[in-house]
Amino acid sequence: MFGVSCVALDSEKPVEAPKQILEIWQDPEGLFDVTGKSLFIRLYDNHLVEFEYLNPAKYIPGEIRQIEDVKCSMQIYLDDDEFQKISGFAKAVSSDRVGIAYEHKCCCTDTNLSMKIRVSSDSGEKNVALRYFCDFGELEHPQDRYVPNYPNALGDLISYADIIRAKNTPK
Repeated sequence: MFGVSCVALDSEKPVEAPKQILEIWQDPEGLFDVTGKSLFIRLYDNHLVEFEYLNPAKYIPGEIRQIEDVKCSMQIYLDDDEFQKISGFAKAVSSDRVGIAYEHKCCCTDTNLSMKIRVSSDSGEKNVALRYFCDFGELEHPQDRYVPNYPNALGDLISYADIIRAKNTPK
């Protein structure tokens, strides 16, 4: 025998699924230790963050692997300050001052790091592609001669997302 418990729901207020605000995918190719497309960060309006990271038990430095072989997923909730900061950076990226594609103009012979950013807001959705970067540091602070007119908003968003990931990734 089993029991069933019912909770009275307010029929006036339907339960809404959280709305996605931000999604960033990374795709390293070439001589990176781990290559392949992975979720850098996904942010929802209820402060939920999702990301993929390297499983330390499966990752061996210097051994080239596909991300599918060594990744784990993480879900966390941001506090109000963290949420306001990253959603503010996302909002800045969704402005008209940020273009839809930025490419590194110098040749990276051994590596190629690309990212795809999608920001959703009340005014719509914006997609930004970052292509042909040599490493992660260049995405945060590229030199103007290699990536002309790269907006600070992109570097700020990627830097802060990386801080959130680093702070919440198991060691």
